[in-house]
Amino acid sequence: MAAKCIDEFKPITEKECRNSDYSNTFLDHLNKMRINQKVSGELRNTLFKLICHYPTLQRCDFSLEVEGEIIHVHKLALEIASPYFDAMFESNMKEAREGVVRLEDMDVNAVKALVGYVYSGDITLTEANVEALFSASDLFQIEWVKTQCDEFLKRNMNSRNCFRIQRFADLHSLKELYDCTHKYILKHFDDLLDEEGLLLLPFEKVCKVYKSSLITKVVAHNLEF
Repeated sequence: MAAKCIDEFKPITEKECRNSDYSNTFLDHLNKMRINQKVSGELRNTLFKLICHYPTLQRCDFSLEVEGEIIHVHKLALEIASPYFDAMFESNMKEAREGVVRLEDMDVNAVKALVGYVYSGDITLTEANVEALFSASDLFQIEWVKTQCDEFLKRNMNSRNCFRIQRFADLHSLKELYDCTHKYILKHFDDLLDEEGLLLLPFEKVCKVYKSSLITKVVAHNLEF
């Protein structure tokens, strides 16, 4: 019952994220390409029109294959948004020559959402997609999306997901997120005794967490006096 109390007034809602500085990424890339200032304005307009046509699949010149599905994209858009693809196209890897890359162990809906971000600078995070989006943006090396996912997990931690988030943080070496889950678990340890995540932990780790929670309580008690 106690675990229910700490979460019942904290529903997890989706978050629409907009990178307000995203257009500058596009312009910075053009500058790195050393495009003549006189023609850069016209070229920007042409490229923006091409990117805006993405939903109609016009002039796409590259494909992502994920879980058997093909996602059509523009090399230029990927190159601008993703250092991963920038390096792939720059080095003329096999995938770049063949015009398709197969992404293993990726969630197709997460990749589609990330491709949408590549074209718009917008992305929607939910409890259901945030971990898959982090993994995809980690592969694509899109740091802004990774940061948004990390912050979303921190803000929406609760008794039902704290142990899962801790495992996720450990898997991806996210020390700050891991520390955040650790503090949450220590603070709410008594409320988490019936949670499956705690029961699945190795016995030695449960003992360690329990001892740490006792120390935390003693320190908090002493600070009150």
